Amino acid sequence: MKRIKLTFTKILILSFGAVLVLTFGQNCSPGFVVDDSFFNSLSLSAESVEFLAAKSVMQQKCNSCHGSTAAPELRFDFANEQQFLLSGLIVAGSPDQSKLIRRLRNYQGTVTGLPANMPTSGPLSADEYSIMRRWVASAAYAGEFAPYTCNANESTSNRVLASDVKSLGRAQYKNTIQDFLAMTVPAYAQGIYQRSTQDVVWPFEGIARYTRTVGEIDKPNLAAMFTVADNIGRELSQSSVITTFVSKVISFNPGRCVYTSVETLSADCKDQFVRNLGVYLYRRPLLETGEVNEVQTFGAEFTLNADNASAVSSLVVRFMMSQNFLFQMEDQETRSTADPNLLQLSSFSIVNRLSYTFWNSMPDEALLQMAASNDLQIDTRFLSALEYVMANANSDRSAKEFANGWLLLRKAPNFAASSEDLPSVAFDANMRAAMVSEAEDLVAYTVRSGGSFPDIFNTDISFTRYTPLMQVYGVSAPAPTTITAQNAVRMPVGSRAGILTRAALLAESNGRQHLIRRAIRLKRDLLCLSTPPPPADTSVPVPLTEAQIQSYTLRQQFSHNTGSGICVSCHQSINPFGYALSKYDGFGMYGQTEHAKSSTGVSTGVLLPTDSQSDLGVALPGAPSVSNAVELSSVVSDRREAQACFAKNYATYLLGRDANPAREGCRLNKVIRYLGRQNQVKDALTALATDREFRLRRLSN
Repeated sequence: MKRIKLTFTKILILSFGAVLVLTFGQNCSPGFVVDDSFFNSLSLSAESVEFLAAKSVMQQKCNSCHGSTAAPELRFDFANEQQFLLSGLIVAGSPDQSKLIRRLRNYQGTVTGLPANMPTSGPLSADEYSIMRRWVASAAYAGEFAPYTCNANESTSNRVLASDVKSLGRAQYKNTIQDFLAMTVPAYAQGIYQRSTQDVVWPFEGIARYTRTVGEIDKPNLAAMFTVADNIGRELSQSSVITTFVSKVISFNPGRCVYTSVETLSADCKDQFVRNLGVYLYRRPLLETGEVNEVQTFGAEFTLNADNASAVSSLVVRFMMSQNFLFQMEDQETRSTADPNLLQLSSFSIVNRLSYTFWNSMPDEALLQMAASNDLQIDTRFLSALEYVMANANSDRSAKEFANGWLLLRKAPNFAASSEDLPSVAFDANMRAAMVSEAEDLVAYTVRSGGSFPDIFNTDISFTRYTPLMQVYGVSAPAPTTITAQNAVRMPVGSRAGILTRAALLAESNGRQHLIRRAIRLKRDLLCLSTPPPPADTSVPVPLTEAQIQSYTLRQQFSHNTGSGICVSCHQSINPFGYALSKYDGFGMYGQTEHAKSSTGVSTGVLLPTDSQSDLGVALPGAPSVSNAVELSSVVSDRREAQACFAKNYATYLLGRDANPAREGCRLNKVIRYLGRQNQVKDALTALATDREFRLRRLSN
């Protein structure tokens, strides 16, 4: 992309919305005994970011005792990742089984027979410890599951795809505004946002992530954005708010400004207000040299307007209508010396990528300060910023949004009927919203709490606070505001496990159980296994008699209708998934029995025993028979198909486009490394960000 320059005239046009259609202690006693092969010197050119960052930590904290001048039985000189694997110091993919991690003074697991005593001078910092664990969790190992084609020797240049300038999506745009207000006028933020957006029609409803490029914001969208910007500008210039707003913006970095009041702003204070407002809304420092001096250009508002309050209002509108606000601009980068077609992102562009990737919003003040004071192309500093991002509550936004797409929660039913089976529970729009929210919360909690990928499928924690949904689940207490393993509300024993058994994935609009639809959803969407369409010459099964209908469970009826003739070839690999979910009715309620009904859907008053026994062997080669959905969930959570499917879905979400396995196989395989029981799903979600590609941009394909 060519650098986009803003002249004074262009900015004015944009404002009116016309264009933009160790020392490791000193413990030198014997402890690490290393194979001679450890000292072989190999190239580091293909080493991972995780290893290079861990190497940097070890060079700083371990070298005095374990460097090249140490006794042979103590020495390790950090040549390459493979030699660490050969030495036995680490167990790839398992920090808790690795001697190197377990010897750290701040090791968080339980050490048996091995003292956690390094460094003796004190523990590593939290960031350093996180870097060490992340490296071991991600380390490559022989025989790993790698379903996607990956040329590990391919150059970084060939792996980097062209990066277009993308607009903020709807959710990102709204989140950015709300977070900007929360940082600058926290006491007024909610009211200002609500008043500024309450009458706005959003033409780009549904566009959650970046999709448009420069020049592709059409007039209806632009008009809506201008209305919002104009409203917020007027709100922030009100006498009850403006003092708080101006003083907060200036205090972010006062420079030479000695703030007294809005009415008596000095020239230094005006300039600093403009600079800081630019850092907030452009998410980077304003240009002050060369052809464009943005501080002077925007600062002219204090001359053009009758008073400072009016200037503040105009400045907010102009910033918010600029392409630098509405798009994720990356135009202050450094050309790579290794490949002139690659640009190394600036630290501000890096924190923008981090925040919009994992928060769906702008960087906060801490991230902006990190960008201002650190070179985030340095691996250790970048990983520290990434750790900060994932530890922040804002990361829930992205986790929930991904969960919504991955689990296809848009398919949660809009209920069309009540049921005699549930006379006291209302199934309506509120119930649907509660079901969707609970499923999103399950995934977000797993990420936030350091859970593993299997935990998504196996947790028995309830996340609902909505009383009718609590009735569906059979829990008597709402989920706590802040859930921990100690205070969590648990589902009735044996009734549910993880996402497959949550109402959002089980319920039907008419309340009638549909085992085949459940099975196809699991097979196709969560395992990415093909499900061919029914053949054109499907024969009609022998109809059930009325007596059979009234004496057969729904599972038996589905089995009859698909268990013979041409249907068998496909349904033998579909039905077992649905059979294991047979104890949940069409509203997602768990039960040992179901109501027998006539062909017209009228209950006969007879209760039929449900059966969730299922042989998964045909549907999933090598899988065992299961007796219920809890066992099904455990099997699915460990399947490689589920891990590979998750990786591809997540990459597609994160990149804002379909993942390209032919070009990005290495990246997809890297995500999969983190999806076992020993690792945190949080690390899988950040795996793409720790590729060098994340901090590079390609000028063209």
